[in-house]
Formats: sequence, structure tokens, C-alpha cells
Amino acid sequence: MCVQDRPVWWDKETDREGRPIRPDVREAGQEIWKNACGLAKTFLSDATDAAEIMEECVARVSQSLDSRNEVPYSQNTIALLWVSFRNSVLNRAAKRRREEPIADSEMPEPVAVRGSLEAIESQIDLEKLVRRLSARSRTVLILRYAGYDWKEIAALLRITVPAAKNNFRRELREAQMHLARRRAPHLRDDYRRR
Repeated sequence: MCVQDRPVWWDKETDREGRPIRPDVREAGQEIWKNACGLAKTFLSDATDAAEIMEECVARVSQSLDSRNEVPYSQNTIALLWVSFRNSVLNRAAKRRREEPIADSEMPEPVAVRGSLEAIESQIDLEKLVRRLSARSRTVLILRYAGYDWKEIAALLRITVPAAKNNFRRELREAQMHLARRRAPHLRDDYRRR
């Protein structure tokens, strides 16, 4: 069953083992459901697994917060759940890529197209860049990718909008500079002279 091209996620009060799920985590799941379906569709080709992944993540985040005796609504459950969901989707996508056999007829011929090499290099650079960001800036990047605006992100992180923007942009510039220096060693000397 789908609602506006989204599968339905049956929000439940208990997990599969019958443990109660925290209300703050359930509300966070409802809040991010639309974007979660979009993320699942982007990385898994469709959103059919989104409900199962969301159910697992809601249970996991709820158990984690309960095990630390966190008071309901005292944590940024939307960000916690979003990161958990995103990681689960990416792990499932990677697992599928590893498991999918490639038939001989599907094997691509070696291509010496400059554009494809540039696309691969860009993807590698992006992954290196993201690894250089702090956990907070990676969360900001994920939320921006999911369509959240700066005001919503600042509220989720419990900081001001300028602080959210400035910290993220500063880290992004530093990561870009680091990658540029590694790619072109002669820039190291130019950078030191400044």
C-alpha cells in the first residue's frame, strides 16, 4: 500500500519483542518518514524496504535512549533517527551491490571516456571530503540533503542558524583546502606563504 508513491509505515507502540517504543522516537519517525522514503528510493531504487528499515531503526534508537536512561524529548531524536536510518539504507545498498551477480553479458566494456573518469574521481573526492567533516557537520550535510532548511537544522542541533551555517561552511572549506593540497603538492607551499 502506498500513499503518494510512499509505502505505508505502520507506527507501533511496541517493537517486535514487545518492548515499548518511546513516544519521542515514534514522533521523530513520523516526522522524517517522507524524506526517509525519498532516501530509500534514491539508494535502493525504490522505497519498498523503507518501512522495514524504519521499524528497525525506531526500535534501535528507542532501546539505545532507554538503555542510557535518557528522559523522553530530552534528545534530538529526529537527528538520531535520521542518521540511523541513513546508515541502514547505505549498508543495505552496499550489501546488495556486493551480492548482485554480474552476468557476462552485463559486464560493461572498458570505457576510455573522460567524463566517466571525472565522475568517478568526483565521487571519490566527495567521499574523502565527507570523511574529513565532524559528526555534527555530517549530520548537517545529511539533513540538508534530505531537504531540511537551516532554521530546522539549527533547531534540531539546538544552536543558532548562523552557528549552524558558519561551522558547516568553515569545516567544508577546510576539508576542500586539505584535499586540494593533497592533490596538488605545490599548493602546500603557496598555502603556507599566506
